[in-house]
Amino acid sequence: MMQFELLTPAHGLASFQVEAVQLPGAEGDMTAMPGHVPMVILLRPGVVQARMEHETRDFVVMRGFAEIAGQSVAVLAERACESTDSARAEVAEALNTARAAMENAGGNTGENAADRDRAAKYLADLEQLAQTLEVR
Repeated sequence: MMQFELLTPAHGLASFQVEAVQLPGAEGDMTAMPGHVPMVILLRPGVVQARMEHETRDFVVMRGFAEIAGQSVAVLAERACESTDSARAEVAEALNTARAAMENAGGNTGENAADRDRAAKYLADLEQLAQTLEVR
């Protein structure tokens, strides 16, 4: 077993023992288990799944980091909530904000192109999460 913590700037959302944690990494999904090599990964919008012996809990996260330290996983998320109807509302709100940011992103040269690329990637990640959660 390992310790799982999920924190946002506003509050601690979860803290309990788990067998494994599936993380939506920016470079791809990964699963952390006890004894995992220590690392810090960047998270994309997605579902963090905390698996315990007889239960699995899902949390929706909007960007953040995860620190894996062998016997613990700490998720530091920009925004997070348990995967419920309130998560769908948060994802819908984030989608609207991301679409507006994409419209306002700069042109296709220099620093503006990098901003536009980041906005496009974030929007694509949110759209995938919205599809997963069946957000309308």
